[in-house]
Amino acid sequence: MPGIYDPTGPGELLFALFAATAETERENIRESTLEGLDAAARKGKHDGRAPAPQGRGGRRGGAPPR
Repeated sequence: MPGIYDPTGPGELLFALFAATAETERENIRESTLEGLDAAARKGKHDGRAPAPQGRGGRRGGAPPR
């Protein structure tokens, strides 16, 4: 698609607008995530991935793979 990338004038302005929008969205996502983690902690919930299953069939601990 020729003409899409324009490193001068309007293209530079458009890139700056996209960068500012992306930065604002990143801040919003981070803020929402931290609020959710805080709310979960107040309810006594833990954050993070569930523990890996232990015992037979698992790659971590238990019987070795065949």
